Parts: sequence; C-alpha cells; structure tokens
Amino acid sequence: MPLATVNERVGPIPVSAGIGLRAPHHRAVVETRPRVAWFEVHTENFMGGGTSLGYLEALRRDYPISLHGVGLSLGSADGLDAAHLERVRRLADRIAPGLVSDHLSWSVAEGTYLGDLLPLPLTEEALDVVCRNVDRFQDRRAIFATAIRRFPNGSSLLPSPSVPVAASSATSTTST
Repeated sequence: MPLATVNERVGPIPVSAGIGLRAPHHRAVVETRPRVAWFEVHTENFMGGGTSLGYLEALRRDYPISLHGVGLSLGSADGLDAAHLERVRRLADRIAPGLVSDHLSWSVAEGTYLGDLLPLPLTEEALDVVCRNVDRFQDRRAIFATAIRRFPNGSSLLPSPSVPVAASSATSTTST
C-alpha cells in the first residue's frame, strides 16, 4: 500500500527549513527522529530499492519528503529518458513526496549519461528544449498528482512552480 494512503497527515513541504538526507545518516535519523521539518533526498538514490528505500519509507511516515533529482537532464536536446521518467513516477507513487524537483541542466548526449550537471546556454533554442522536456515531464501527471494534497475542508495545496514550470508556461502563452 502506498505510504500516502497510510498517513495523509504528512503532506506538503512546510514553510520551514529542511535538511538534505544522505546515506551515512539514514540509520541515525530513523533511530533518533530529530526535530526537523522535512527532508530532501536525491531521487536517483532510492530508485533501486534495498535498505536505503526502507529507511526512506520509515521516515516518510513521520516527515514530509522532497524528491530532488539529478538525472532528468531537462536541458538535453535528446529529450527525456522514458525509463528514467518511469522510475521517478514509481518512486513518487510509493513515497508521495510533498515536492518533486530536478536541476535545470543537461547531462545526456546521444544516449550517453555524462555524470555531471552541465549548464545550459542562454538561447531561445535551449529554452525551447527545456520547455519541451518540462512539458513531457509534466505530462506524466502521476508524478505531480502525488504532490497535491486534499485537506478535510476540501481545499487543496499545490506546490510552488519551479523555474522550469514558469519557463514552460511563459513560452506556451507567447507561442503563435
């Protein structure tokens, strides 16, 4: 059963400082439950299952989680890797994060992962590539549906738009 249905009270990322959770600290954090508002984790570190994912699931029961990726390559002219998108979706479904984000960079060229977050040129062509990739990422509605929380009074809270979302919206409203 997805954790979101087990415990809906742990929802969106609060307006408070959170911390990045790194592998050397997983066990200590699970055992001590520090007074922290929320945790940010690198999405790709939890896609393979195993002990790390077990720690994340245990923490998700009591803390909001932000999934912050480093591998989508939103600026790649090659487009997005469908298998990677699916892995992100599955993890988001399982963890029900309060926020899903990734770097506005590129790291894939001609099917080869370069292992770095490379900067984008400040050109219209690069903006078009980013907007096309962000639109494709957002078309995977299942990823973002987990970031929307319904409250007992019927209201909802949507995550703040990220830079890529804003760029995509700006481009789509100015196109002819």
